[in-house]
This record gives sequence, structure tokens and C-alpha cells, in this order.
Amino acid sequence: MAVARLLEKAKGKPVVVGLKNKKATGTLEEADANLNVVLSDADLTDAEGNTAHYAMMALRGSAIEYMAFSG
Repeated sequence: MAVARLLEKAKGKPVVVGLKNKKATGTLEEADANLNVVLSDADLTDAEGNTAHYAMMALRGSAIEYMAFSG
């Protein structure tokens, strides 16, 4: 499972997660084989540019369109 190894290596690093009409940015804390992810220190930005900040955020894998890793 190359994806599982990639997600394991990315834990603790910044990530951008694309959702339909929204984008979440934060630090990847947890991920599973279904691409369900937990972000800490996360910001959720909608299509109009409105941003909300969350200490922890869980995202369902089926709602994720893309993930971009940095760092």
C-alpha cells in the first residue's frame, strides 16, 4: 500500500485538502486506509474566501478530492 506509507510519512506535516467548494489546510495528525483524515490547527476556506479556524478537524475520505503535501 503505497498510499498508506505516504500518509504515514506525512503525519505531523502541513497538508492542503481539497473538498467540493472548500479547502482545508492544517497539520496531518491521523489518516486511515479510507483516506479519512484528522487535521490539527486547521483552517477551512469556502469558495467565497470565508475562513474558519478549528483546533482539530476530521474529514471523511469520500469527500476529499485531492491532498497536497508540503514540508
